[in-house]
Amino acid sequence: MLSALDTVDLVVTTPTGEKKLVLVVEEGEWERDDRLFLLQEKLNAYAIFALDGEMYERYPGSQGVPVTIIIEAAQIPADLEFFVRRVTPVLAKDHLALEAKQAPERSA
Repeated sequence: MLSALDTVDLVVTTPTGEKKLVLVVEEGEWERDDRLFLLQEKLNAYAIFALDGEMYERYPGSQGVPVTIIIEAAQIPADLEFFVRRVTPVLAKDHLALEAKQAPERSA
C-alpha cells in the first residue's frame, strides 16, 4: 500500500533463502497524483529496512542473501515501467534488485 510509508507489506523467503520484499499497490492507488512520490518514499523505506539491519533482526540468517523488492500492482502502467527502469541501477549499487509484476487476479 503506497500510503503506508512505514510498513513493509510482505516479506517472502524463497526456497533458496532469497528475500522478496513485496510492495503491494492497491487497486486505485496508481490513480493518485502523488503516486510516483509515494512510490519513491516507499522504496526508500524498503531499502532502509533491507540495508540498515532491521530485516536481519526480524529474519535471522538473512544477512548476505539476495534481496529483491517487488512492486506488485493490478496493472503495470507505462510510468511504473519507466520508474523501475530508472531506479533499478540505483538500487543495484546496494545489491538490491527491483522488479514490477502484475498481481494475480483475486476471485470474489
